Amino acid sequence: MLRRILIGLAAILVIGLLVAFIVVRQIVFGGTPTIHRTASQPSVAASPCATVSTSSGLRAFSINSHMSDASYEAHFQAAGVSLPGTVTGITGDVSGEFLLTSDTQPSVVSMKILVDLRTLDSGSADRDSHVRNDTLETDKYPQAIFAVSDAQVLPGNYNEGQTVTFKLQGQLTLHGVTRPATFDMQAKLLGNTVTGSGTTLIHLRDYKMKPPATTSVVPITINNDITLTIHFTAQRESCTHIV
Repeated sequence: MLRRILIGLAAILVIGLLVAFIVVRQIVFGGTPTIHRTASQPSVAASPCATVSTSSGLRAFSINSHMSDASYEAHFQAAGVSLPGTVTGITGDVSGEFLLTSDTQPSVVSMKILVDLRTLDSGSADRDSHVRNDTLETDKYPQAIFAVSDAQVLPGNYNEGQTVTFKLQGQLTLHGVTRPATFDMQAKLLGNTVTGSGTTLIHLRDYKMKPPATTSVVPITINNDITLTIHFTAQRESCTHIV
C-alpha cells in the first residue's frame, strides 16, 4: 500500500512539474506572433489634407497599413537555460505619410510614422500583458512616433526600381520620451509605390522603461538593447497631412 501511495505521489509530482514546465515555457518562450490590424489604427490625419502641387517638386506617399508592420526583438537569459532566448513582438497597426523630392537624388523632406503599441503580439498573452503594462505602459503611451523634419539626401543618382541603402535620422517618441534615432533603411521606388524596411537599436533606460516582469517562476534577465524594425509599403497620394 505504501509503495502504491509513493508511486502515486511521484506520478502527481511528475505531472505537476510537466505542467509547470509547459506553462513556464509558454510564458517565457511564447508561441508564434500574430499580426493584428484593428479598425482603430493610429493615423496622422488629424489636420486638413493639403494638396501637393506637381510644380512643388514634391511627391506625397501614405503608408498602406494592410501591407506594413512594426516589430521589436528582445534578447533574454532564463535561469537554468544555457542558451539566450529571443522574443519578437509584432503589430500591423502602422500608419504614416512622407514627402519625397522628385529629382534624381530624392530626399525625404518630412515624415511621420505612428505605431499602435497596444496590439503588439509575441505569441504569449501573459508576456504581452507584462510588456504593455510594465514596460510600455500603453494606457498612458499607446503610440510610438517616428518623425523626420530635415531633408535626408540619398547618395548618388537614383534609378527607379533600384533598392538603396541609407540612414534615416529623426526623432523617436516612445513611452513619453523623445530622443534622436537613426534607422538603417532599405527602400525602392517603383511607379507610385515605395517599399522598404528599417531597423534601429534602442535602450530601454533611455526611454525610462523597465524590463517586463515576465514571470516570477523562472528568473529572467532581459537585455537593455531592443531592436525595432518596420516593413512598409506606401502609395502615392495627391495630398498630405504633414508639411
